[in-house]
Amino acid sequence: MAGFQFKQFSIAQCSTAMKVSTDGIMLGAWAELGSAQQILDVGTGTGLLALMCKQRAPHSDVRALI
Repeated sequence: MAGFQFKQFSIAQCSTAMKVSTDGIMLGAWAELGSAQQILDVGTGTGLLALMCKQRAPHSDVRALI
């Protein structure tokens, strides 16, 4: 599997151990962001959750650490 395409971004996952899955997509959709000003994704992997958070809360400062 070369990549995963969303509406506003795509993830190249050809050399990752953990691919994008339904669980990750559901977690990103269910996360309560509210009025979060800062979001930290530790152990980001493909960056799926960080990208979804930035898409859903563009006003937030999102940081992702490998």
